[in-house]
Amino acid sequence: PLGRGFDTFHGGFSGEGHYLEHTTTGGEMYDWHDGDDTDYSVYGEHSQDLIERYVHQTLDEYDGSAPFFLYVAFHNAHAPMLPKEEFAALYEDLDVDPRRKGYLGKLATPL
Repeated sequence: PLGRGFDTFHGGFSGEGHYLEHTTTGGEMYDWHDGDDTDYSVYGEHSQDLIERYVHQTLDEYDGSAPFFLYVAFHNAHAPMLPKEEFAALYEDLDVDPRRKGYLGKLATPL
């Protein structure tokens, strides 16, 4: 992303992976970055929380002196179905496939 016109980047390069371990599908490689640097410090934190924290930090630091573009791509609609526990609990009594519960938990997540 930094080589494609973005000034900053926080996230995974592969576009898919584990929400807490930040590994690529299949667990072959750790994939969470701060710019071009691999960021191991966030292992175990849900990617939704990381992205949300970065957005709030960016907006809090913005001084309004010039226009800017902030592209935010949450992973919530993508596999694997790993919602945050607090939102998964909303659907634990629902009589549907566990994958459906996971999907509902991920999409129910408010900002």
